[in-house]
Amino acid sequence: MTPWIDGDPGDRIIKGAEDSGEIIKIFNCKAYTESQGMLCEDILDKRAFDILSSRLDPIILSGNYLCKRLGMTGMLYTSFNYYTADDQPKQFDEIFCYIDTADTGKDFLCSPIAGIKYDKDEFGLHIKKAYILDVLYTQEGLGITEQMMVDFLVKNNIQNSMNVRAESQAGGGYFSLNVKKKIRNDHPTAKIYIESFHQSENKIARINANSNTIMKYFYFPKDWRTRNKHWAGYSEAMCKYSKEGTNTHDDGPDATTGLAEHVNTELTMLDALKQRRKA
Repeated sequence: MTPWIDGDPGDRIIKGAEDSGEIIKIFNCKAYTESQGMLCEDILDKRAFDILSSRLDPIILSGNYLCKRLGMTGMLYTSFNYYTADDQPKQFDEIFCYIDTADTGKDFLCSPIAGIKYDKDEFGLHIKKAYILDVLYTQEGLGITEQMMVDFLVKNNIQNSMNVRAESQAGGGYFSLNVKKKIRNDHPTAKIYIESFHQSENKIARINANSNTIMKYFYFPKDWRTRNKHWAGYSEAMCKYSKEGTNTHDDGPDATTGLAEHVNTELTMLDALKQRRKA
């Protein structure tokens, strides 16, 4: 039985058994796992699976091939835009990264990097499309993630210029300072500009207010659920974020909201400048 959304027939059977105390066996046969590879190479080999992963809607892929129930009912983000390697722009107007360090030991460090492309809508107003190019998503401690972050930023500095905003609370200030030092010492020619700041706005309000921007102007890799463990964790955090606020982790939406705020701020400035020039 293919799992689709919360409350589908399979989900109701499982929950009904749990409520009644009945013991049932659930066989979860994924087409592919990192530890064991393909379930049956004769029916579907890894190359064919990778092709499917790049072409199928991620929710279809998740239900039909990975046995994961990832419906959008009750979720804040009800849809996502996707891109493939063929759709990705060859050149971006800006490469921007947002760093949300872990607030507590159980939180994730989340740092998505976006290639931002300027465009105009039908009214001639500026819009931006943000293509999420890579993400660092981990529960490792700050001592370990400092070098991970340095390597991550240098690897993704694809246009030799990147702007980074890093939250400074909960040790984030020391973290960004140490990352700056490592980049300056180990990669002195890298043009990576890190600005640390204190995020004092209400997190849930920020996430809710910027959700439409993310759904409308942000583009995610079509195979984001299966690229690696960072992408898998990040995609799950985004897809399962509840609009009711009952979320164990909000690091993925929080960091992506930081990107959206940057996009919205710059668009407001561009359009204000355009109106002044007209006047």
